[in-house]
Amino acid sequence: MNLNKSIFYLLIFLFLFILVPLGFAQEPLPKTIQDYYLLIPEKYFYLTNDLSSSKSFDKTSRLKAISINDAKNGYLELQGHWEGMAEVALFNGTNSIFLGIIVDICAPGCKQNITFLEYSPNSKDKFIEVTSTVLPKISKQSLFTQYKAKKSPNDENYTEDDLPILYRLPRFGTTLQIIVDPQFTNKPILLTQLVWQNGKFNLKK
Repeated sequence: MNLNKSIFYLLIFLFLFILVPLGFAQEPLPKTIQDYYLLIPEKYFYLTNDLSSSKSFDKTSRLKAISINDAKNGYLELQGHWEGMAEVALFNGTNSIFLGIIVDICAPGCKQNITFLEYSPNSKDKFIEVTSTVLPKISKQSLFTQYKAKKSPNDENYTEDDLPILYRLPRFGTTLQIIVDPQFTNKPILLTQLVWQNGKFNLKK
């Protein structure tokens, strides 16, 4: 093989393995809460991972469902795709971005799914589920004790097991609230709050 051919093959190698990848447009990194929202795997917007009986939640459906888009505060409220609503909120970690997702299915009374994801651009789904890592375990008894102390005389006498609690993501700030489903109380009842600190939530003292 003469020198010219060697140079020719070397140039081909450089073109294929170095120059060509640079010519392809790289996927832009998400910048806003809406950008992250459109990347979230569909399974996290339903109460179970069985999507066989669920309506598709593609990009068009997702954009249509946005009822509040607060880019400044990293918060979305979603309506219309379910019998209920959903929220998505962005939380900053030390070196990561986290997203909270709450889905309420109400007909009547609400069943709720709450998920926290860490953005991981190199993973298959772009996100890693970290719900059990960032949310502390809260006993039913402690929430029930708060309910008994704050309820009105005409409110239901629930037990620990059937108290209808809901989580609410913050639009302002980073404090997560746990409340009683307002459909079943005479006034809003805040049971406890969780404060975002160093990549996880802690009970507010």
